[in-house]
Amino acid sequence: MTFQRILVGLDDSPAGFACARFAVDLGVRLGSHVRLVHVVSDGDVVRALGVLRRNHGIDERRRHGAESLLAHVLAEATEAGLDAEGETFLGEPAPVLLAQAREWDADLVVLGHSHRTGPGRLAIGGVTRQVLEFSECPVLVVPRQGGR
Repeated sequence: MTFQRILVGLDDSPAGFACARFAVDLGVRLGSHVRLVHVVSDGDVVRALGVLRRNHGIDERRRHGAESLLAHVLAEATEAGLDAEGETFLGEPAPVLLAQAREWDADLVVLGHSHRTGPGRLAIGGVTRQVLEFSECPVLVVPRQGGR
């Protein structure tokens, strides 16, 4: 099986950065096209502030942060010689990632392994778990250290 179209779930966690670095390296080695997908979701705090009508520009700051994150990783990918693109979406991460993998016809989805359940114990987070369960293509889960 060849992985010519690699979809990467990107976030600003340490696991997200390790995942992005791993995917860029893998894409360069395989000569793949990589699509970085960052999903800005409405967290509980943001929803609560919205109900209270005290958003204070949080949405704009979150969008700006997401665009900066995506631009940074795309710049690294381009510098490495990778054919890459990226997009930021609003919504719930797992359904958006699954839809993008399907619509873009991804050969592989790469995600980070990021959820902590207790001191020194790592577990697969909810987004990764949902993508693993419902993906129609292979999913690679990258540990925080980037698999090295």
